[in-house]
Amino acid sequence: MLPAPDHATPPDPYANVCQMLAIAFFLVCLIIAPQLWIPPFVGVPTDYLAYPMLMLAAALGGRTTQALKFGTHEMLVFAFVCWTAISAVFNGLSGASVGYLVFYFKVFVMFKLVLALMEGDLARVRSFVRMFTALVLILAVEVLWHRFSADGRGWAGQSLAWVDPSVLEAGGKGRARWIGIFDGPGVFCVLFTFVVPFVLVRMGSSYALTTRVVAASIMALMLVVTYFIGSRGGMVATLAIFGFYFLIKSKLSLRAMIACGGLGMLVLLFAPSHLTTVRDSQNSTQYRVEMWAEGLEMMKHNPLFGIGRGNFKAYTSKLIAHNSFVEIGGETGIVGLLIYTALVYFCLKSALHARAHFPDTHNKDFALAAALSLVGYAISAMFVTLEYETFYLLLAMCAALGRCVPQPLELTRRDLKIVGSTVVGFLVFMQIFVIGYLG
Repeated sequence: MLPAPDHATPPDPYANVCQMLAIAFFLVCLIIAPQLWIPPFVGVPTDYLAYPMLMLAAALGGRTTQALKFGTHEMLVFAFVCWTAISAVFNGLSGASVGYLVFYFKVFVMFKLVLALMEGDLARVRSFVRMFTALVLILAVEVLWHRFSADGRGWAGQSLAWVDPSVLEAGGKGRARWIGIFDGPGVFCVLFTFVVPFVLVRMGSSYALTTRVVAASIMALMLVVTYFIGSRGGMVATLAIFGFYFLIKSKLSLRAMIACGGLGMLVLLFAPSHLTTVRDSQNSTQYRVEMWAEGLEMMKHNPLFGIGRGNFKAYTSKLIAHNSFVEIGGETGIVGLLIYTALVYFCLKSALHARAHFPDTHNKDFALAAALSLVGYAISAMFVTLEYETFYLLLAMCAALGRCVPQPLELTRRDLKIVGSTVVGFLVFMQIFVIGYLG
């Protein structure tokens, strides 16, 4: 285990600014992506700037030692990357597999650097969330612009996304989306799901009235944007975040459970039909469930190695899994799925560990928001493949939170049993659902 952070060492303001600027640059390139649509920056190889900036920031800030250490979080990411490589080699390297191996190598480097820059310093974790939120708010304005633009084009010239023809016939419009990795509504909506919990906790009674009013205004904007994006996974994740928050705050009271159930029914009642129907004219849900069935078959065919990362679409000759966990399991086998789930679980445990040991109420709320953000992302990942840098940034944030308290955190044998039971339960549930749906 990593030693507890030294809270007695006074922070270096210059180093802190350099480190947060490096993270800010990375976030801008990832979320706003000026290199894809703003003329002066189009074509700039941002990876060749962002990663060296993170490395330089770690060196200047005296965080090289942290960047080279391997705690449990780093070991889990490393194990997943290694197993992905082993699975790909066993199945014969394809062009898609090589692309994923490069991606995961970059993700591993990014995860270690971002974690090293934030660990042991709650102020930096909070700054990370503030920067992320500010960029997402910019895109929230873009969504409104896009949705009500006369030509249906957004800031980057992107068109509205596909929607069921019956919606268009009824006078509706397509769904808002962004560009780059966020060009699909399901992936785009995750950015707003990320922010929702941090806004939600600041609406609590322990905060000043001004803070609560601002938070409520931002929350209204997030909900409107989620509606305009029209992501089924995003809607379910947002509902789950609200539900878990109220249940936790009420300590699982029966009254809160009934209220959460009523809220869910109310949202479903007023939600557009393309978000609530299980069968649409274009059979998009049908195809998605068929891909889940294909992923389960891949795990049965080769439970140890799967079919190799990046080979899902080649195997099905149709689509990818539209479910991160099914896709990981199908392509890297049950072993890969177990490591992947352990990583998500331990990062979630890290955020909850911080919440349990923070003495301040507002810090506890912040840690709870981080945990809910990860839960929301995982739920969204049940409806669309979400293996992007945003996920590993979220994991790094939760890991950093766990290292902001002096109490040690370990991956115990009990945790491994929980991970194993979760994976088994998930696979059994998916198999039953697939059989019931496809009949």
